[in-house]
Amino acid sequence: MEAIRATGVDALPVPELAEPVPTIDVTGLVALLDSGEGTALVDLARSIDFRDGHIPGAHWAVRTRLAALGRVLADAKHVVLASSDGMLARLAVAEAKGLTNGSVRVLNGGTDAWRAFGRPLVKDRMNPPDEACIDAYLRPYDRNSGVEEAMNAYLTWEIDLVNEIARDGTIAFGVGATH
Repeated sequence: MEAIRATGVDALPVPELAEPVPTIDVTGLVALLDSGEGTALVDLARSIDFRDGHIPGAHWAVRTRLAALGRVLADAKHVVLASSDGMLARLAVAEAKGLTNGSVRVLNGGTDAWRAFGRPLVKDRMNPPDEACIDAYLRPYDRNSGVEEAMNAYLTWEIDLVNEIARDGTIAFGVGATH
């Protein structure tokens, strides 16, 4: 039997990633944070990944909602953007520059580089709070509160799925059916 191979188009170029952006390495960020010069570190990881481990002192943000950190960014002398590998952070440079008069840089290699360098990460299930996690679906057991209600809502949805399929009328299941 011949293997089936998926084919498709190559990844499309992302022009914003081709533009050079100012970067800072892990040792430079450590020195900047230690200097006390008014550095705002913004992590653009998924909220549940931020909870699992972020650079100490980092603020969590969604790229399209950086303005929510308005005061933090406006008052900063330096803004450093991070994401897991640094790529998403590169895409947020223009937005961040519009919210601060300080310098804006990207952590080269992101939090992955921070971790690889042996620097500590902070785990905090409460930051960001459940209601702020608008970027990812929180499974019931990812929540800090309302776990039982969320689990019951999920189970109700799953149990009613058979009825939804029947009401839809366009989906048929069968054993041994040929199409």
